[in-house]
Amino acid sequence: MSVLVSLIVALGMLVIVPLGLRLLETSGAPPSSALRALRRLWLAPAALG
Repeated sequence: MSVLVSLIVALGMLVIVPLGLRLLETSGAPPSSALRALRRLWLAPAALG
């Protein structure tokens, strides 16, 4: 059961959260590539933990 929960959480961190963060960017300009890379590095430990 805990494996299933871990898979669901990992899926949420890797797919759902980044999609939601894209919706918050309302300025119309895409974020810089450095910011995008830092965002991925921030989410990786949470998805693996």
